[in-house]
Amino acid sequence: MNGHKKGTVASRINLEKKNVAERILAELGLTPSSAIDMFYSSIIINRGLPFDVRLPQKTMESIMNTEMGIDLEQVESVSSFFGEIAIGESKGSSTKTVPKGRKKT
Repeated sequence: MNGHKKGTVASRINLEKKNVAERILAELGLTPSSAIDMFYSSIIINRGLPFDVRLPQKTMESIMNTEMGIDLEQVESVSSFFGEIAIGESKGSSTKTVPKGRKKT
């Protein structure tokens, strides 16, 4: 890559975030341009972003299952649902609610 030609990157970001980041960069002895250049170099080296940008697999599976109506349980009310989570039992009942696939004790 030819290091002599320069390009421009323009981006709109939150002003407070920009100011805080630029103060940190200044403490590190870096300019915003040098930090962006380092970021782009890291993208090239990693052939992608230098950090994960994705939903955890379990979250994706849960979202897809919910959208398809899989593994859903009907509850009497929102308050009873949260009560069951907090104490492990339905109020006024001797039955326990457990996630699908787990045995009731």
